[in-house]
Amino acid sequence: MKEREYETFIFQIKTALLGELPGIDAQKKLSPSPDSSERFHIEGRTDASKSAVLILFYPTDNKNPHFPLIQKPKNSRVHSNQIAFPGGRYEEQDTNLFRTALRETQEEIGIDASTVHIIGNLTSLYIPISNFILFPVVGFLDYSPTFIPDNNEVAKIIPAPVEWLLHTEIKTKNIPLYSIHNTLVPCYEIENHVIWGATAMVLSELYDLLKQNKGKYLL
Repeated sequence: MKEREYETFIFQIKTALLGELPGIDAQKKLSPSPDSSERFHIEGRTDASKSAVLILFYPTDNKNPHFPLIQKPKNSRVHSNQIAFPGGRYEEQDTNLFRTALRETQEEIGIDASTVHIIGNLTSLYIPISNFILFPVVGFLDYSPTFIPDNNEVAKIIPAPVEWLLHTEIKTKNIPLYSIHNTLVPCYEIENHVIWGATAMVLSELYDLLKQNKGKYLL
């Protein structure tokens, strides 16, 4: 992808998002519990809270597309210290989940929401441990940003190259699942950080979206 211009990549990802999404089949590859039916059936979950994250592509000096991941701070919350996309809970002030993703991204990593171009979304998924339905939004910037993390919400920002995702391997690691016991789960690794759970599942669908368009648009 190094020889491709950033603008071309954005056109290609827009086109790919207009087609059929890889969906649950892609998510299951990185699910900590791929045989659990509750994780993949979100219809009728009226008791679940809504949330949204943003997959935000941006160019670097050499035009290679990147997207930011964040490390959550160590605290007593459910997803303490985990790697995630910027995002968070839907609030009444949000007109829709796209707005949630934009607002939370601005709050967490300092990106002016008005400069983000929204181009679509990936497949929603249910997170049992926190009882959230997660809506992954896809957008892009026309510029290389300077991130300003909210230290109360973000311990670290990790710039993730699309090239990394295209060439990374699925691994398995012992994770203290639900803080009860260590369980072998599928995951990705970036900069010595382990990415698992919902974030890995979203990345798996993004990877398959790129892969299924190989020869037609991407790669």
